[in-house]
Formats: sequence, C-alpha cells, structure tokens
Amino acid sequence: MSGIVKRNLAAARIWMMTANNIHIRLHAAPWKNALRPYCKTARAAALAALGRKKSELTIVLADDALVHSLNKQFRGKDKPTNVLSFPEASPSAYLGDVILAFETIKREAAEQHKTFQSHATHLIIHGVLHLLGHDHDDEKDAHAMEQLEIKILKKLGISNPYLC
Repeated sequence: MSGIVKRNLAAARIWMMTANNIHIRLHAAPWKNALRPYCKTARAAALAALGRKKSELTIVLADDALVHSLNKQFRGKDKPTNVLSFPEASPSAYLGDVILAFETIKREAAEQHKTFQSHATHLIIHGVLHLLGHDHDDEKDAHAMEQLEIKILKKLGISNPYLC
C-alpha cells in the first residue's frame, strides 16, 4: 500500500483480503452487503487490466467521504469522484492504489442504467490502467484508453460502457 493511502486510512478499521498480489481493503460499510462478489469482481478486473504483467496493487473499497478528502487534498477538487488512482512513486512491482467511492458509483450506475457490478468493474480497470501509465489528458490518449477498457471489459462479458 502506498504512503498516501496508509496515512489517510491509518485511523480506519480495515478488513483486508489478498489474492494474486491484489490487496482488497474494505474501508466503507456499504460494500459489506455483497463483499465476496465485489472482491471477486475487483480481482478479475485488476487481473484483466494487468494482462500477464506480474504486479501488486491495492484496491480500496471506500465511501464518498474518503474519496472527497483525497480528491481535494491531491487533485484540488472539492468533491467526490468515482475512482482515484495513486501510482507508486518508486519503481517496483508494487503499482499503487485504486480507490473506489461506493455512493458515487451507485448513483452513476443508476443514472447510466448499468449494474453496479459492471460499473465498478469498469472503474477498477480504468484505475489499474492509470497505474500502468495510461491517461486521458488529450483526445488521442482518451480514445486509446477507452478502446483498451472496452477490449478488457468485453473479455469479462461486459458491454461497452461508452454506449450509454
């Protein structure tokens, strides 16, 4: 786990599960209702995004309050967002952290007429791709990243999330 996440989760009581070098940390109670499927989905999404690359990362199942705080602190945006990625600064097998905001993902899934599971899967893949160096700062990079997300999601049986 990166120093950023360690410092911000230090006071929280966190459940952790590790498999395939993917650490899943529960930070928010709403995720508990179906924790096993979320963990299975998170691992599958991360592994699909990683391809054959041997790496380690942490996925934090958080709430809007934590994500809002991190978004304000590190991105200067005073609001929650659906997913944040914090790449590890030093080169190593540890890629970094992906943090998901339950309430925002739930709201977006409903607004976009998607299942929570498929939307969360997409956002995990999106976050892991950021850890791998992909970005969407310009139109060309955004298109390339979207195409990669679509390809990975298709392998997991999830339709193109950009056709809403």
